Amino acid sequence: MADISVNTVPLKDAKDILRSLRAGRGGRKSRYQPIVDAAGSLKSGQVITVQGVEKMQVQALRTYILRFLDTDEWKVKSAKSKDDDSYVVVVGRKADFE
Repeated sequence: MADISVNTVPLKDAKDILRSLRAGRGGRKSRYQPIVDAAGSLKSGQVITVQGVEKMQVQALRTYILRFLDTDEWKVKSAKSKDDDSYVVVVGRKADFE
């Protein structure tokens, strides 16, 4: 049996480690991954909008995004569309919402 290694690391580093290890499993990506990828290149004052989201997907999308982005820096808001039963989800830095 291999020796067990115990380390104390910041939460962000632990998330990065888990993400890198899980990424190799079959190469499967979530359909929400492009949103997280796009958030990394946002400049101050820019947000991402995702339209046509079904009611049951709003919480799944919010959970996925905040799992991979720092919850202290990012905010996910949603609102029901006036045209139909879909929702619009907006992702941006908390500072841009204030």
